[in-house]
Amino acid sequence: MENRSSESSLVHTETVRAYWDTLLRRRWLLIGTFAACVLLVFLAGFREPPLFRANATLLVNQDGITADPAYLLGQPSGTLSRRPNLANHIELLKSYALAERVLQTITARCSTADASAARRQLSLINLTDPAASLVRWVSARPVRDADMIRLSVVAPDPELARTLCAAYVDAYQEMNLERTRADISAVKSFVSSQLAVVGARLDSAEAALENFKRAQRLVDLPEETRALVERQTRLLATYEQTRAEREACEKELGWLASMLTGSTESLGAGIDRVALPVVAGLRAELSRLETEKAGLLIQGYADTSLRVRTIEARISALKHRLEGEAVGLFTPSGAVDGTRIVQDAGSRVAELRSQLARLRAAEAELKRTCDSYDLALNSLPAQERTLARLTRNLEVDRQVHTLLAQRYEETRIQEAGRLSTVTMVDAPRWGVKIRPNHFRNAVFALLLGLALSLAMVFAVDYFDTVIRQPVDIVRHGSTVLASVPRISAAADGVLAATRPDSTEAESFRVLRTSVQFAAGDKPCRTLLITSAGPAEGKSTVAANLATVFAQSGKRTLLIDADLRKPALHKLWHRHKKPGLTDTCILRVPLDSAIHSELVENLSAIFSGTTPPSPVDFLNSVQFASFLKQIESSWDIIIIDSPPVLVSADSTVLASRVDGVILVSCMGRTDSRALAEARRLLCQTGAKLLGVVANQVKTSARYGYYRYHYYHYRYGAAAGGQ
Repeated sequence: MENRSSESSLVHTETVRAYWDTLLRRRWLLIGTFAACVLLVFLAGFREPPLFRANATLLVNQDGITADPAYLLGQPSGTLSRRPNLANHIELLKSYALAERVLQTITARCSTADASAARRQLSLINLTDPAASLVRWVSARPVRDADMIRLSVVAPDPELARTLCAAYVDAYQEMNLERTRADISAVKSFVSSQLAVVGARLDSAEAALENFKRAQRLVDLPEETRALVERQTRLLATYEQTRAEREACEKELGWLASMLTGSTESLGAGIDRVALPVVAGLRAELSRLETEKAGLLIQGYADTSLRVRTIEARISALKHRLEGEAVGLFTPSGAVDGTRIVQDAGSRVAELRSQLARLRAAEAELKRTCDSYDLALNSLPAQERTLARLTRNLEVDRQVHTLLAQRYEETRIQEAGRLSTVTMVDAPRWGVKIRPNHFRNAVFALLLGLALSLAMVFAVDYFDTVIRQPVDIVRHGSTVLASVPRISAAADGVLAATRPDSTEAESFRVLRTSVQFAAGDKPCRTLLITSAGPAEGKSTVAANLATVFAQSGKRTLLIDADLRKPALHKLWHRHKKPGLTDTCILRVPLDSAIHSELVENLSAIFSGTTPPSPVDFLNSVQFASFLKQIESSWDIIIIDSPPVLVSADSTVLASRVDGVILVSCMGRTDSRALAEARRLLCQTGAKLLGVVANQVKTSARYGYYRYHYYHYRYGAAAGGQ
């Protein structure tokens, strides 16, 4: 368990270090991208036009469906008030219609004496579509746990922001007041139209009665006929009142239908539910009682009589019970629509339908009785019958006109007393500057610059196919035998292995150990050093590896088989002739081609004369015989060869040796080229031991770890002393 935990911790540490190396390697890209983003954001912030915001707080009082045309006859409506729906008010505040109303208010101010400020403020608005600009400048949000709305208006001028906010409050209060008075105004209009009709009819009835009396020289009706007319007049007045009440119910039902446009399906479903058996029974009983009441009135009972009052009490109780049943059908648990307005409307519609049914029944009964009185009048003499009818019509019109006039005055008073449901709590003040916010822009610039620069660095690193550190080799599926740092120029040239206390020499000793372990049970006596492309340091690696093998006491032979561009003889400052080709083709003695005085236990054979076809030479029988001849004389043979992707020489040599080492130059070798070189070598059946990471920067890590051989060596020596 502890081993797994330590391995997991090591993996996380190595991952963090790999990311850190990526940032260090591409630090200039990181810095440049970060600086560019910050600069652009700051420039955009300074060029941004200023904006100012003014706020106002509105209190929304209880609202609901308050239209009540039946009020003109003194009939109470259902209880349909509800808690305000703030979402509707917010949408109205942000509506285009309200913006146009606000513009009209500001334009009206421009016509006043103090119009210069208003004109200047109005000129700041986009004149192509100023209402659309205002809609974009306005925002509204509900206050948590309160029936209040926070209205905000932004503008390019602090005074304009305050003026617009105040204009919005005034305009919305005016609009809300119009909406609040809409039901009373509808009732008032209805009563006014009926009053005009009845007034004209009353004047006509008075004139007709006066003319008839004057023409017939009649003064009054007989006592019996007058009693009949009075009873018929009373019934006709009741009939007209019932008819008007029925028309009022129908008008309110139509008003509800027009108001709930878009919810008719849900409303219809709710109305259909009212036809349940219990509700239907209550409606039938209510109609029966209304008919019985009408019958008592017909028989001459007064409205204050005990029997009439008893029936009215039962009717009132049934109406309340029916209303309760209807409201129960539209509670949230059984509502057909999730909005409260549809629930209230459904309850009111159910109540109106029940009321309409009883009014129609009462109207029909009264109409039947009035028709019977007409039959009684028809049996009178012609002059007396005409006088009775004219007198009856005059009295009926007079009573109805008096009732309508009274109701008209009451609606006027109620309309004047109706207040807006929206009240301003906090008045708008001078606009506060909200943009540009330099502190917020600075934070945004830093965050954006950091995010974009990091994204740019890791995106470039992800799509970068150049191998830049040993971990990239491991990521592409190869084994790193050793990490060789950049070899500094010294008296020994590039042969860093001749300086045993250097970090470079220790890296080659690590390579020697890795090769020995990679060989396994069967030791590798012949090693091929190659690379994917040119100038990756394979000749330097071959020379230094041969040196450390020789320093370990092994008789080592270094062969330069790069016949196209040989470089080993330059490292040792020797001539390349006679060399490998001279020994195999021209039969030059081996002793003449071997340079044995380079380093103790190290000998070298350079390339020699360049043949016409190097690949044919390396594939020849003479070269194969030469390798067999020298294998018995040396402990290990290291062969330097051309790059794999440049010529076929390395693939030919790979099949003749015990192991192959690929050299990859950090910052130069392409990962795709390295993969292709591995594929070509594997096709020949060669044993690829691994890859040497060459030219690793000394400031970087060898693999994932820092390696300080020099300090470690001398620190250990001091401890030993």
